[in-house]
Amino acid sequence: MKKTYGKSLAFLLLTFLVLPLTLRDSLGRIHSINPPVKRLASLSPALTDSLIELGARDLLVGVSSFSHLEGPRKLGGIINPNIEMLISLRPNLVLVMQPTPIKIITEMERLGLEVFSFKEPRSLEEVGETVLTLGLISGRGKTAREKVRRFLERVRFQDKKRGKIFVGFPAPPHWSACRETFLDDLVRRAGWENICRARGWKILSGEEIFRARPRVILAPGRRDSDKFWVHKFPWKALPMERIRVIMVEPNLLLRPTLRLAEVYERLVEE
Repeated sequence: MKKTYGKSLAFLLLTFLVLPLTLRDSLGRIHSINPPVKRLASLSPALTDSLIELGARDLLVGVSSFSHLEGPRKLGGIINPNIEMLISLRPNLVLVMQPTPIKIITEMERLGLEVFSFKEPRSLEEVGETVLTLGLISGRGKTAREKVRRFLERVRFQDKKRGKIFVGFPAPPHWSACRETFLDDLVRRAGWENICRARGWKILSGEEIFRARPRVILAPGRRDSDKFWVHKFPWKALPMERIRVIMVEPNLLLRPTLRLAEVYERLVEE
């Protein structure tokens, strides 16, 4: 298969050749980095998961309380971190991802912390770009390059058209992943048509879902009992015997990491 990379991805690959590194984060801030950055704090569970995948767990001194990693100190939530504890850990770099508020980032910087901000990826290629940047920061560049290469090969676009899909929460309000989200890119690569044509995450009404007649429901859930909502409005009005319900562990489905390839493969099998 012919390998293709976007311009940003190609730039990051070339960046591995130069030390020290000069990186621009999603807020336009310039960072001079000498990898590996030995004391990292991550307020994003997705960034934490990706660093673990790259073998950089030992660099983490603090993580979000939503991460299940044992060892590093828990720093609170994404939008309300414990800044006092964060300062006490003396991290060389604090990693954040939207939706961490700008005011929180500004406050951390005012107190002397260096903060590297990532945007939430809108595509699987941008997921790869995030991992490559983490590879640069953590000194795991070779590992990151190889993992991203294999990831993009696994999630290639399918020619087969499989039908319509609802991607989101069956329980009201029906939050749905629409255009320009990494989950929309995921399902389209697997050959599915997302019923939501808006941009970003949007609430769909029961009537909108009913009229779209999805063939598959892709939703976060930890066990079969989470399918309870599928038998409630608006789902009870649909021909459920012809609808496939795919429940995926929330930390896998809702975090933009390379593990999304596992969800892609499930969708291709339908």
